[in-house]
Amino acid sequence: ITTSKDHPIHLWDVSSGSMRCSYSGYDHMDELESAICVSFNLSGSRIYAGSNRMIRCFDVSQPGRNYTSIPTCRTRRSVDG
Repeated sequence: ITTSKDHPIHLWDVSSGSMRCSYSGYDHMDELESAICVSFNLSGSRIYAGSNRMIRCFDVSQPGRNYTSIPTCRTRRSVDG
């Protein structure tokens, strides 16, 4: 699994060296937001991607832009904060 600036997350096939699929996170302006770091969960079924104030959780079996967002801090618009 790799990530770099201005590119989606890529999952690679180790035996052939070819790219198997991509996972993309988007911001509120629908622009690609690159991950700063990536990691698998223990079972290998999910990819966690850290980005600006957000952790995105991708299901490995569903490539593309489907993900669950987990905020890491309160927003400026937050009532509490």
